[in-house]
Amino acid sequence: MIDIAGLEFKRGVFSLSVPDLTVQKGCKIAVIGENGSGKSTLLHVLTGLTPCEGIYYGGKELGGIKRKERAEMMAFMPQLPSVVFPFTVFEVVRLGAYAAGHMKNADRLTDEILKTTALVTLRDRAFTELSGGEKRRVMIARALNQRTDVLFLDEPVSMLDVRHSLEILKLLTDSGRTLIASMHEMNLSVKYFDRIWMMLNGKLIYDVPAGEVEASMLSEVFSVKADAHADHFTFSI
Repeated sequence: MIDIAGLEFKRGVFSLSVPDLTVQKGCKIAVIGENGSGKSTLLHVLTGLTPCEGIYYGGKELGGIKRKERAEMMAFMPQLPSVVFPFTVFEVVRLGAYAAGHMKNADRLTDEILKTTALVTLRDRAFTELSGGEKRRVMIARALNQRTDVLFLDEPVSMLDVRHSLEILKLLTDSGRTLIASMHEMNLSVKYFDRIWMMLNGKLIYDVPAGEVEASMLSEVFSVKADAHADHFTFSI
């Protein structure tokens, strides 16, 4: 369980503000908002990559949790891949197992994840030679290979085609893990996630069940005209 207690963070002219709330174990949360609204910053703060007070995991303040314990507890996939050396896909995904201390079984666990994420055919390809969508899938596999209870993903399905977007989201949301992900695809967010966090100018202004998202909220958050239909939303300027 994750508790956020009056989170306030400031960097330069940007401020992040999140009211008191609790994330129950196993909950799937999509964080939406315009570019620059604070989605990525929020993920960085919740993972401890950007230090900030007011975040608790199982009653323990995040700042007091050692890095090794964090790696065993949570995995994070950044918005942009940080791999610049020509490691193979297998080697990149195996880094996830190493991060969480699964040294002895790393090869076996990595092969399992490659099968689960349909990346076996890319196993020996150099990561630097992959397309943007393929790199995204590999980074998701690396995060999954940490075998943590909590996953933080920054735009997990950006650059993915329709089929892979659906497959990845189903895999992630069926995993039983606690999942917090920044998303741009509103209709996929409502379909696959339990709750929607809506960010505007650095503030979390709505925290609602996915089935209770209203067009007026989306219009406010994205500064567009949003219309609700039976099973999807449409947007216009």
